Amino acid sequence: MKTPSGTICRALIPGLLLVGISACAHSPARDQDAVAADPDHHLVLFEDDNVRILKVVIEPGDAEKMHIHAWSSLVIYDRQQPAFTHRFADGTERLYPRSPANADYPLVLRLSPDSQLQGVENTDTIPRILYRIEFKNMAFASQIPSILMPPRPSD
Repeated sequence: MKTPSGTICRALIPGLLLVGISACAHSPARDQDAVAADPDHHLVLFEDDNVRILKVVIEPGDAEKMHIHAWSSLVIYDRQQPAFTHRFADGTERLYPRSPANADYPLVLRLSPDSQLQGVENTDTIPRILYRIEFKNMAFASQIPSILMPPRPSD
């Protein structure tokens, strides 16, 4: 025997699922993804259900549009990196010097997911070129070589 409330629930569930799927497909996080928000600087070299490999190129004097990195990733520097300013949506910024020319490249950074809007401006005379391997189904903590990102001075 069907109750009126059971019939209503069965009728509403498909509609609610459709609205939920639609909302997820247009979520702000998806629009703020690096590739969606800044395709001029983030080139997808490969993508499947598990990983996405990006080549990131920022020419001297150029800046990325604000974006997020929703997945854990490895960032690979295969060459000297320029001085740059890393800006965040909350107005904070951090300046980084040019990496050493004689570093033991390639250097690899492990980065955890970051939902804070951010962007980099290349303030140097050489291009910023790096590769980012994003792991869609794996989470891990950040680990950054100090040669690339020296510790912040004490306040």
